Amino acid sequence: MTSRANPNLPVPLSFPSPAEVRNKSRAYAKEIFRSWSTLRTILARREEVIRKRWMNKRKEQRKKILLAAWPGMPKRHRPDFHELEKPAPRAASRDVEAFKYPYVNQEDLLQGRALLLFLNSRGRNPPHTFAHADLNAMHVGQTSKIIIPVFLNGYTMYISSISDAGSYGRLVSWDDPDDAFMLIQYSLQFRPGTGLLVLEVQSQIYSFLLECCYQLFHDVPRDELANLQLLEQPEPPPIVASETSYAQLSSLAAEAPYRPPAKLDTHRLVLLVEAKQAADEDHIWFLREDP
Repeated sequence: MTSRANPNLPVPLSFPSPAEVRNKSRAYAKEIFRSWSTLRTILARREEVIRKRWMNKRKEQRKKILLAAWPGMPKRHRPDFHELEKPAPRAASRDVEAFKYPYVNQEDLLQGRALLLFLNSRGRNPPHTFAHADLNAMHVGQTSKIIIPVFLNGYTMYISSISDAGSYGRLVSWDDPDDAFMLIQYSLQFRPGTGLLVLEVQSQIYSFLLECCYQLFHDVPRDELANLQLLEQPEPPPIVASETSYAQLSSLAAEAPYRPPAKLDTHRLVLLVEAKQAADEDHIWFLREDP
């Protein structure tokens, strides 16, 4: 079996049992939803204040907050590429974390709006919204074989469209009548190894963003920051650029990792098709009229 294996495919570092995968996924899911629930509660009551406090911070003050929430945060944009460029003698010292979180770096997050976008998108949307985006962000690490998922055959991990901690990361056997295998083939759900990677990344991301809130409100006791007795406030207006359209395109590209993944707006497409159909019908009627 081993002699016939594709030499271009990485050999998994471990082959955990279904019980081990379930235990890990449950622990990650519990931490993800604990942090997300608290973050969502804080944003619902204090997001406008968060924006004001962050924008009023000097660069060094922002840096202090980021490093307190994520010690050793890489300094440069796309740290995964910088790690990949290390020559062979230093390859063993590559920082694997840089390949898991390429958008977590000082150069990007010290910019005025990136962290605010990050907080808003992750706090206002459920974790499953970002599952495929978080996996795609690790593309460099996986294709370079720096990140090698564990392997468990015969199971599918359910993450997409799951909104509660009890079912998030649920492991389903291919023997169950649930089309679990086909969901992997259509990239709608995850293999157990890549699913665990997504859960690990999300657990760290939500803990980081929650800690950023704690650092921004260092003058407020942590147990009071998410006080449910405080009234919820209207969501602040979207964070948008005020420059020219050309500048906005470059800004949107830089800020894409911190925004919710783009969705296909089918309703708008239907409206456009109906409008085009109506225009074509009017044109045909005009052609039938006598000159």
